[in-house]
Amino acid sequence: MLVNARVMRGWAGLRALTPDDYPILGYAPNVEGFINACGWGGHGVMHAPIAGQLIAELIADGKTTTLDIAPFDLSRLSK
Repeated sequence: MLVNARVMRGWAGLRALTPDDYPILGYAPNVEGFINACGWGGHGVMHAPIAGQLIAELIADGKTTTLDIAPFDLSRLSK
C-alpha cells in the first residue's frame, strides 16, 4: 500500500525557465545597475562562459560586441 511506501531518493529545486525557453540577458528595467543573466533552464553551467563574456562586455563597454543580446532582453516577454 502507498501508505507504507518510503522515499528512497529525492530532488527538489527551482528551474529557471522563461516562457520562450531563451535566457534573459541585459539590464533590468527600473532597477539601476542590475543586470540579468538568467533563465537558462538548467543549462547555465554549459552557457556560463559566453554569458560571462557578454555581461563583462556590457559592464565594461556599455554594449556587447561578441553577440547581439537584444533578442534576450527582458522586454520581449511583455509584448
